[in-house]
Amino acid sequence: IRGQVAGYSFVALHGAVTRDNRFLFESSPDSAFVEELQALKAFMDQPDLVIAGHSGIPFAKTIGKTSWVNAGSLGLPANDGTADVWYCLIDELDGMLQVSWHRLSYDWKHSQDSMRDAGLWEGYDRCLETGLWPSLDVLPADERARTGEPINLQPLNMSP
Repeated sequence: IRGQVAGYSFVALHGAVTRDNRFLFESSPDSAFVEELQALKAFMDQPDLVIAGHSGIPFAKTIGKTSWVNAGSLGLPANDGTADVWYCLIDELDGMLQVSWHRLSYDWKHSQDSMRDAGLWEGYDRCLETGLWPSLDVLPADERARTGEPINLQPLNMSP
């Protein structure tokens, strides 16, 4: 999805442009983000904001004039030791664009019971309760080292 909000161009995608299931994390090398921004050129001018996900851990990273934002995940805790899930809001404030992240507490027990009733026992059922991922193989070393640590994201303020 691409568009404009408050005069800023954005694109929203699942993982990345080159692969819908690509994992990009805050500690991923800048070159990985540059590669994705290069791939975007086939579809649009360089956006001010990329909103992506798939990796499930919220963050913001600025590459050149573009801010790459992971909104978090509403379907899985962020490996931060809480059952909360994450989302972000994008607002216009006095001509600036602000991205803010928020925790969402929900009835994880109901979701956990539904998973177990469906036979989904791969450890993600426990993750809904503990906030800890059952497998850390996709995580770079920096994110793996932060397993169980609370996430505290400050709003990202973008000005023209």
